[in-house]
Amino acid sequence: MTYALSPTITLSLSEIGATARKAARGIGMPWGFAEEASRATRALTALNLPGPESLLAALQAMDGIIDRFHAEETGGALTSRCGRLCPISAGAALSDRATLLASGAIYAMQPVVSPLLLLPFLIDIAAVTGTPMSLAVGMRPYAVSPFPASELLGHLSRNEVAALRVLRGAETEPGSSPSPTASRTVGIATWQALDRLASRTYVPATEHSRRAGAGAGTSDND
Repeated sequence: MTYALSPTITLSLSEIGATARKAARGIGMPWGFAEEASRATRALTALNLPGPESLLAALQAMDGIIDRFHAEETGGALTSRCGRLCPISAGAALSDRATLLASGAIYAMQPVVSPLLLLPFLIDIAAVTGTPMSLAVGMRPYAVSPFPASELLGHLSRNEVAALRVLRGAETEPGSSPSPTASRTVGIATWQALDRLASRTYVPATEHSRRAGAGAGTSDND
């Protein structure tokens, strides 16, 4: 893919979602999680939050060793083999426990790679259960639903979170939800990096595939 010299490119949510899915698959993420990665990236982007940037940071951190970041429940906490959690598998694990969270269960979490990607999962849990959700950074809980408090966004965007806890209710006021957007301007460097990861999913053409109709085949009459 060739890009203009502009440092940014404007993309639709569907373009962002499709490349996010392929990029996640490119580092070995299972199909189901890749779909969730696409959905979370699109959801953040629609809220004018850095979805593509957050996903890229997570994929680069987990590239080649993604299995070590998989979230598993251990004594009421979400942990992984390497001590850091994939935000997608952690978000999916929390979604599976939505009813427990709504009833008052608290889940502690090891540090999460690109924790901003957790937000779409928590917002969905709140919407599905009709229960406000909070995310505690250290000992302080911050409102997640219906939209994260600005201070929480600052913590998660800087990726400086040591550990998190997910719990019902909120002790701080939620933020104001921005107007949804159907497109987003993304830095060329970020998009190219995601595109390179996505390209790992492309199957190289073979002589057999060309004869079967993939590509120009053995003759090109253009």
